[in-house]
Amino acid sequence: EIAVDEAHRVRLSGKIDRVDQAVGAQEHPEDLGSSFRIIDYKSGNQQVDYEKLYHGLALQLPAYLAAYAQNHPGQVAADAGDFHFDEPVFNVQAQRPLSAEALAEQLAKHFKLRSLALTPDQLQLLQHHVTNRIRQWAGAMLAGEFSARPRQVKGGRRACETCTYQALCQTALKHSDVQFFDGLAGFNAAGKKLTKKDALLDRLQTEANHATD
Repeated sequence: EIAVDEAHRVRLSGKIDRVDQAVGAQEHPEDLGSSFRIIDYKSGNQQVDYEKLYHGLALQLPAYLAAYAQNHPGQVAADAGDFHFDEPVFNVQAQRPLSAEALAEQLAKHFKLRSLALTPDQLQLLQHHVTNRIRQWAGAMLAGEFSARPRQVKGGRRACETCTYQALCQTALKHSDVQFFDGLAGFNAAGKKLTKKDALLDRLQTEANHATD
């Protein structure tokens, strides 16, 4: 549950595909530790997109982390990621067949977990940020805001590209009706351009600092 304001609360429901919990000390391996990892299985070839995470266009994993932590006091998020599963096909030359070791290496690379690659403290900042996004959008919905204006990061994948209801929602097909978000950008103290991941963390930390001022 997320409190939108003093009079309204929004309840989100979903099903987490997988939760891994750290085991306890070596002398008591049956005990669970205080950290957990959430994994979501994907049939699509989805990659981690830090711009979508910031703008609220990739809410699932951070929302799962926040929900699980809320319902399991004392547990701390250690990682989250998507696991893409399919039936991979590798191109192999007939005269140069793959060895068992080479095949295992390719499979391990193909099925590598696509982790958010954030520390527990950074995941905590992300959870707060996404919770605020949900609160903001839920408040707009309660206020009657239902405009058909798909969101999209500039230069990113077109909004509604895979939606099966495009024929019904004609406004979503018009470029002028798309609300574009600026990409993440920033520079460090040395003037070097930040990566999208570092730019995300810089913004999350700035938000946290303002919240405590």
